[in-house]
Amino acid sequence: MINRWEILLEKGQTYFELENYDKAAETFKKVIAEKPDLVKAMRYLAECNGKLGNKKEAINAYEQIIAFDPNDIETLSKLGSLLLETAQPEKAINIFNKAAALAPENKQLQYDLGLLNTRQNHFEAAERHFIKALAADENYIEALTELARLKVATNDIETGIDYYLRAIEIEPDNAKLHSELGEAYEFNGQYNDSIMEYKKAEYLDPNDPKIHFKIGKDLESKGKLEEALEKYQAVKELDPQNIELYYRCGKLYQRLEQSQAAREEFEKIAKMKPDWLEIRYELANLYGDMGDYELQIKEYEAIAEHDTSSTEVMKNLGASYAANGELDKALQYYDRALDSDPSDYEIPERMYEIVLAGGDPSLCIEVLEALFETRQDDSDLALVLARAFAAQGFMDEANDFYMKILEISPDRNDIKGELRTIYRSKGMVNEEIEAIETLLENDPNNLELLND
Repeated sequence: MINRWEILLEKGQTYFELENYDKAAETFKKVIAEKPDLVKAMRYLAECNGKLGNKKEAINAYEQIIAFDPNDIETLSKLGSLLLETAQPEKAINIFNKAAALAPENKQLQYDLGLLNTRQNHFEAAERHFIKALAADENYIEALTELARLKVATNDIETGIDYYLRAIEIEPDNAKLHSELGEAYEFNGQYNDSIMEYKKAEYLDPNDPKIHFKIGKDLESKGKLEEALEKYQAVKELDPQNIELYYRCGKLYQRLEQSQAAREEFEKIAKMKPDWLEIRYELANLYGDMGDYELQIKEYEAIAEHDTSSTEVMKNLGASYAANGELDKALQYYDRALDSDPSDYEIPERMYEIVLAGGDPSLCIEVLEALFETRQDDSDLALVLARAFAAQGFMDEANDFYMKILEISPDRNDIKGELRTIYRSKGMVNEEIEAIETLLENDPNNLELLND
């Protein structure tokens, strides 16, 4: 008599063959409910869950199989892979170690363990497993390659080179091996050997952008800038979205003093990656060097959107507006920079320079007053403050600074005309008369002064 679980098992297998994994999984669960020790059904259930992306359920199924058969190497390997996919690397290593202990000469298991330990930065363990894989098959190219990479990464470059050479003996036409060997030679300072390997790789695979890129970097390191540029431009045709290529081209054009070409490269990067602030700074500096201050301002404003409190960004905007002749805006941005970093002594100096160039001193009177405290003998600064206070109708404050000017430079007759306005506003008749007489000494025929 046929058992019900046998009928269900056959039905589940049919669903599995028809790739109806939902129905198959549901059926195999019923089989296991009736026959809890049926490993075959557990395997099918694990496979179904794997196909459906239900990795947690698949792991549970494989663990049930291992509970019944701890020496099932195939299941251990599958379980290890799933644990790795679900970001459980240490558990995966333990499972793979169990499998490898059961089959120490299984080169694939040893290789997989080597890769897994490499990812976890367990380099000594990784090396041991790769060597075991090679012991099982001395021509195992993948293990040789990973050993070479591991040795170079851990700064045992000469040993890494030896492994690359062994791998190339097995696969002499492998462009990637020649390219990586070239890189190892470069790290080891063997530049002639390096370029020879890059050239071999280029010959074997002329359409690999990474190989051309490495050749370009080698040319650049040797100061062959125009040749490097030519190589990078060729790579861009093969890899048009590689931002580093455009960046390197831009920097090389700058070194060759070709600002317009550099600008075009950086602008392409800004379109591809608008949030990359480094390229925004590059463009801002370049626009400034080229005298295109409006574009420079736009770049710094784009940067400021990401960092609204940066003192340097505010200072850069202030400098850009000043260079563009927008002096009052420049003062406003320098004022914001000073709010962000009150200890930056350069900012008041720069604001004073902008005021002398025609900026509105009323926008920064407090800053200029504080600056005067450190420069008590600066009559020009005192005059700026006197005029600023007078323009706002603060005659007492204006008079104080005019007096300070005369204390610093008693012979400054050029300000007597301005002082008349102060004296008149304060009803200081004698002082106003004295100021007029001083002015008449320089201009005795001035009828307006004589009438006054």
